[in-house]
Amino acid sequence: MDRRIQVNSSMIGKRYAVYDMQGVVVQLGRVDAASFEIPVSKAGVYMVRVGSQTQRVNVK
Repeated sequence: MDRRIQVNSSMIGKRYAVYDMQGVVVQLGRVDAASFEIPVSKAGVYMVRVGSQTQRVNVK
């Protein structure tokens, strides 16, 4: 199943990171568009950080 985290209204050029709930980095990158998607391999709870803002996300 294709699982993605959708991020909207981001500043282009900011760094982003996706962490699992154990604090392990799942993915790192830079924002290349104001709205983009980040693929994740499995369902669960993730922390998504874009710039200095962090949000908890549930992926089903």
